Amino acid sequence: MPRALLVLTRDPSGRMTGRKTVLATAADSLEANGFAVDVVVLAREAPEPQWQGRPVTHVPLPGLPRVAVSAVGALARRRSSLNESLFVSGRTRRAVAAVAAGEPPAVVVADSLRTLALAEATGAPVLVHLDDLLSERFAARADGSASGDVLGFFGQQLPRAVARPASVLARRLLRTEARLVRAREDHAARDSAIVATTSQQDADTLARRSGRTVHALPMAVRADAAPADPAQAPATSFAFLGYLDYAPNIAALRWWRDAVRPALERLGGGDVTLTAIGHGAPEVMEELARAGIQVTGYVEDLAAELKRHRGFVAPVTDGMGVKTKVLDALAVGLPVVGTTPGLAGVGAEPGREVLVADDPEAFARAVLRLRDDPALAAALGGAGHALVRRVWSPEASAERWAKALGDLVADSGAKAPR
Repeated sequence: MPRALLVLTRDPSGRMTGRKTVLATAADSLEANGFAVDVVVLAREAPEPQWQGRPVTHVPLPGLPRVAVSAVGALARRRSSLNESLFVSGRTRRAVAAVAAGEPPAVVVADSLRTLALAEATGAPVLVHLDDLLSERFAARADGSASGDVLGFFGQQLPRAVARPASVLARRLLRTEARLVRAREDHAARDSAIVATTSQQDADTLARRSGRTVHALPMAVRADAAPADPAQAPATSFAFLGYLDYAPNIAALRWWRDAVRPALERLGGGDVTLTAIGHGAPEVMEELARAGIQVTGYVEDLAAELKRHRGFVAPVTDGMGVKTKVLDALAVGLPVVGTTPGLAGVGAEPGREVLVADDPEAFARAVLRLRDDPALAAALGGAGHALVRRVWSPEASAERWAKALGDLVADSGAKAPR
């Protein structure tokens, strides 16, 4: 059986995030295509020796002095990005190459730009999964077109005299890093055997930049066999899902608090409640609680928690890629109200599978439609559930990976999924 080696910058086990769902999808899809999967994890702490039955090798991260030297070199030579400095050194290159040397893999999957140089050091064909285009995200943050403080949540905790110069410095560094990352993304697109992103939009952007095929390989979500009946849930109860230390999620909930909530109250929706499912820093959770948003922290049974609500909201104002939170809601049959960025890449038809609204009053009106029309809530929930089963299933993901792997599957002797 041919071997695939995943080179990851995070422990894939434990509580799931959107990115971990993408990694799990990659491993499952490779196995569905006939590969045996081994995993290398670059992290400070050693992960478990196995992840879902797959052997895991731990490679410790470079020390701070090595990172500092690499970062200075990246700025001086412009041959790598600052992001890569956190993970790439002579020692980590040799360690990953040694894992690959024992039984040479048919393909090495780099989980991001950060591990591209490590995957290339193995000498095997590389599939680099860039997730989203960091260059686009950094550039938007640097020029102010993305919402939120460039310093993130904790920038608000700094004294104004410190925060202003820190913001100026952060923007300059982000502009520089955006240029470095863009050059590395273009290198990946030119020189890797296969290049992929999570969303089709990012794949199309990089394809235009590089002039070669870029595949969209998003996460897979299994539709709940017993979907929700939103018509039976409390009419005024809505949910949001996300890691509450992630800046776009914080920005989304602040937009709800500062713009959508007042619009709801003007339109007679003062009885609408929002529950945020997820965990974050105590300061963030306290801020949300003061705004009247109920915060659950992590929940053991996500599907059961989502089914308690009439609908799901994705008031996302920035951020790139497909939002796993939206797929999770659709997968249990919950109707979704989202902004255009919140629903990007999902492929849902507005008005039939989701409701889309980009200004606060329109968003509030869409929420009230679900509150006041249980039949509409049920119809949207059912259509969204069917979309996940049709487009976002593990089986559909395996087919996408088979297409991306292309001739590599045939050359390695692996079998495409049936």
